[in-house]
Amino acid sequence: MSDSDESDWSDVDSDASGEQEEEEEEVIEEDKSKPPRIKDTANISDIAFHPSEYILGSGNLDGYVKLHRCVPDSLNEQLAKVRVSKESCRCTTFTANGKGLLVMTADKFMRCIDVETGKVNRSLKNAHTSSPYSIQTIDTNLVASGDEDGELKIWDLRKSSEAVLCEKQFEDYISDIAVDKKRRLIFATSADGTVATYNARQRKYQMLSDNLECEVMAGQVMKDNNKLVVGAGNGTLYLYNWDQFAATSDNFPLHKDPINSLAKVNENIVCTACADGKIRYVL
Repeated sequence: MSDSDESDWSDVDSDASGEQEEEEEEVIEEDKSKPPRIKDTANISDIAFHPSEYILGSGNLDGYVKLHRCVPDSLNEQLAKVRVSKESCRCTTFTANGKGLLVMTADKFMRCIDVETGKVNRSLKNAHTSSPYSIQTIDTNLVASGDEDGELKIWDLRKSSEAVLCEKQFEDYISDIAVDKKRRLIFATSADGTVATYNARQRKYQMLSDNLECEVMAGQVMKDNNKLVVGAGNGTLYLYNWDQFAATSDNFPLHKDPINSLAKVNENIVCTACADGKIRYVL
């Protein structure tokens, strides 16, 4: 790949490094009452679930990405393993059609892994000016990403190298990105204590919330597009009414430790991942 190719979304045949990850096989007797384990040789930095199949994508701190097929009541099958960078993987997301897994790494690359072949087929250099922190699929063509300096970008996967939106509204890293059911609004949460709203269709920034005076770590759209829920560093869930994203409508102190991540189960139930190591089911 030439230097000029690296500045665009470019086709690549396989893992350019050619390095192999050394793994020490460990025999573990599985508890049949629990899901089979997936074990990595380095800390896993992020995971993503395929939109329509039982496939899990994961990236680790050694720059490796793996794809596993995880069928309930069946053994896990590793489908692919590729080293995308000598630096750590920071965040991952599947494309809307499930054909690609997008991975952003600490060296500021965005790469796409073909799910069918398990190989890197597109690569974009200098996707951000600082290390990326979060990424989220918006719709079939659009993807949003955020970095450690608080800049959010929206990418059109049909285009080559230029983001269709670049906005810096935060003073700290973008911790999470959430998208509404209509694929119209994007919500970015930041460690500086604020939440920004963007319009994906109009490709523009809309507003910034009041500061919650604590880190905002995660967000989810709930209640059939009627509520935005965010998890904060003070262990509280904050709620925003729809189209009133400047100030919170309610708050629920849940934990003493920070809420680091939110996983939506359905429109009424969310799971919180807390810094105390526990996952809680919140109704």
